[in-house]
Order: sequence, then C-alpha cells, then structure tokens
Amino acid sequence: MKEFPQEAAAILCGGLSRRMGVDKAFLRDSTGKLLLASLAEKLAIWFGEVRLLADRPDKFADCPELAYPVEADLFPQTGPLGAILTALLARPDQTFFVLAGDQPTLDLGVIKRLKGLMEKDRADAALPRHGGTIEPLYAFYGQGCATSFGLSLAAGRRAIRDSFPSLKVSYLDLSPEELPEGLFRNLNHPKEAQALGYFP
Repeated sequence: MKEFPQEAAAILCGGLSRRMGVDKAFLRDSTGKLLLASLAEKLAIWFGEVRLLADRPDKFADCPELAYPVEADLFPQTGPLGAILTALLARPDQTFFVLAGDQPTLDLGVIKRLKGLMEKDRADAALPRHGGTIEPLYAFYGQGCATSFGLSLAAGRRAIRDSFPSLKVSYLDLSPEELPEGLFRNLNHPKEAQALGYFP
C-alpha cells in the first residue's frame, strides 16, 4: 500500500546546470541508469502519481527508461517557482511533494513527518529546516500556494520564500542527529556527482 496514495510527487529537472557543465537531468549511475529514473521509481512506490517538470520535455525522447509523464514548464526561465506553479495548475486537486532532480538521497521518514506536520497545522506548505537553512526543494506544497506563487512571478520575484509571508508555512526542524546522511545534498559539480557514483 502506498504511503501517500492521494498525493503526487513532482521532480524538477529543468535547471541550467551551469556548474555541472552538462545537463544534470542526464546524470547516470555506474550501471548507466538515469538518476531521474531511479528517483521516479522510488517515489512511485510511495505516491499515487509521479510527474517530471522540464524546460524541454522532448530532451528525454531517447530515454525510454523514464516511464513517467514529463511536462513542459509553463513559466520557463523562472526557476523552481515556475515549475512548482506549473505542477499545481496542472493538477488543481492535488498536493505535491517537490524534489530537485539532482538530490539522490530520499528518506521516507522525513517525508512522512513533513506530510503529518502539514496536515496537523493545516498549512499551505511544509519544509524541512536544519541549522537555520530551509529546503524548499524537498517539501510539500498545497493548492493554497498557487495564487501567491503566480503573484510573485508576475511581480518578478522568483525566490520561493518570497511568497511565504502570504502563506501558512510549517517547518520541520531537524537536529544534526535527526538528519540522515547525505539528505538535501545536491549534485552541482562533476566531482560531487562522481564521488557519489553518478556520471554525465
């Protein structure tokens, strides 16, 4: 039985990848499997639906192992905020767990705690927080965020946190002892990716 049968997961895979030097959406492990495919398959075990948001969905035309819907970002070149808004507008009946496509580590316990906190507080969004740092791309966003996100984009504000003053946002505070190793680690540089067994 799925942990979150009524919720969807959205993987963001449309970044510019300037520091990596190549599109991070095509990082593969030592067996040649796409990191995105591995993430999608794991999320599909837990969530009722998995969707990917990309700047150009056609770039995955030669990736048959990515057997999940890839949708075009309706607000290209506006960063993660536009991609999250795209997901919310496409499925206005759903809450989304949002994940950056270059974060290889998933922890079901943290995800369950986030969802539980969001439900308890009746919040619009729920994010992890550790050492004063928030993680907006390992978080839940509900439909209450859509209007605020749209207004932020219209005003030229692209940082996700810029919308938070008008939303009810809950934070899951994680102590160093509670933080699973490698959680929230992004693969930004080739050496970082290779150290964890991923290659362009």
